[in-house]
Amino acid sequence: MAHGSHRTAPRSGSHAVCQRALCPQERVMRHRGFALLLVLWAMAILALLLGAYGLQARSAALAAETTLARTQAHAAAEAGAMIAVAALQTPNTAARWIPDGRRYVVAFGGFVLHLRCTDVSGLVDLNSASQDTLRGLFQAAGAPPTNADVLARAIIRWRHVPLQIGMLAPASDSRGHGPFVTLGGLRGIPDISGALFRRIEPSLTLWSGRPSPNPRFAPALVRGAVHSGSDQTMISQLSSLPSSIQGARAFSGNWGSGVVRIDVAAIRASKRVDRFQTTVRLIPGDAAALRDRVLDWGRD
Repeated sequence: MAHGSHRTAPRSGSHAVCQRALCPQERVMRHRGFALLLVLWAMAILALLLGAYGLQARSAALAAETTLARTQAHAAAEAGAMIAVAALQTPNTAARWIPDGRRYVVAFGGFVLHLRCTDVSGLVDLNSASQDTLRGLFQAAGAPPTNADVLARAIIRWRHVPLQIGMLAPASDSRGHGPFVTLGGLRGIPDISGALFRRIEPSLTLWSGRPSPNPRFAPALVRGAVHSGSDQTMISQLSSLPSSIQGARAFSGNWGSGVVRIDVAAIRASKRVDRFQTTVRLIPGDAAALRDRVLDWGRD
């Protein structure tokens, strides 16, 4: 028994040593587990990197697609302006477009172009319109009479040319900014809301130089402004216009002022994707050679 006990003692000692220091097999298994954990972490990080790269690539593709669509739409809108210039000068009087603000629809390059051509003599000139004309325009756009009068006075006060530097100016001149150089400058008047500006902007110009619009070429809102105003001469002119003026033949040979505002909206899949506005001076001459001079050209 003693001999047997003596023989089993080393085993107990060996087992104790094995508990304190891992056996080679256990060390191998532990190393493999640690390596597997590293691999899993590496795969997770790689998946995150690939996901971020894929998201970035997707965003770049969408941005490029959007930019391409906008570029195509803007090019189509510009082409629409050229189509309008040609249609306004065609020698075929039956097909000639009338610049009185009516809408024309043209298909071009996968887009549907909505075009409006208006002789600027029928629009309200921000720099020369009378207070009565301005008041009538705001009333026609839905502003109450009191507010319309305040806004008309504000425009006249805004466009007043200040005195030269070094000269004393009365208090009434302190708000003068000089003539408007863009239609968007009207937004500088605090009392004109964005919604009101959008309603009246298609009826405005900087190129007619008239105190009141020519009713022959006035669009609907401007005609409403004439009726809302107190200029009896303009009202009588508007009421005396023959109904045949709506026909193309009635416009034959009549160029109006010769300066036309062209508004284009390029639409694809029932969604407006670009707007464009330009003003051109049409130059009568040889019908085979269209001629015009661009006065302003840019995105609306």
